[in-house]
Amino acid sequence: MQVRDLIGERLRENLKSSLSELHELVARSLGDYGQRYTTNRRLLVEILAAATKPLGISEITVSGLGSDRNLPVSSTYRNLAILEECGVLRKLAGPNEQVRYELSEELTGIHHHHLVCYGCGRVDDFSLGYKLEKAIGDAVRAISHEYNFQVTEHRVDFVGRCIVCVG
Repeated sequence: MQVRDLIGERLRENLKSSLSELHELVARSLGDYGQRYTTNRRLLVEILAAATKPLGISEITVSGLGSDRNLPVSSTYRNLAILEECGVLRKLAGPNEQVRYELSEELTGIHHHHLVCYGCGRVDDFSLGYKLEKAIGDAVRAISHEYNFQVTEHRVDFVGRCIVCVG
């Protein structure tokens, strides 16, 4: 099961309480930066929470979660920038300047990494598993000590070609 599926599954299990808890966390994060939690920002958070992978701007603007309206591109870019600045979401730069967005790990509580296809720009989430994450954690501590550098997080992205692009 993919990491984003776990998030979606967790939201579906108890959609009302999980979603309202998520909205409460987002509202608090935005409030810390003097920002309001507007209807469009709320819809963006719901779209990203329901997604099974990081989404590009075109996927976000046409999603609408079954609403009868699409999100305007200009305000979507502005709202995504504010949500990113407030730590609500994370922007992922893919190949060829393709940008995708996902909820931050601080909100979801699920640590994961990415498989990035340089052919089509597809980005999928995956987990390394306990042993590999522990090995990375050990390496991070060693690097921190050796270079006198405080590491606050790590990211592992594997870049290659997806099965569709391989053909």
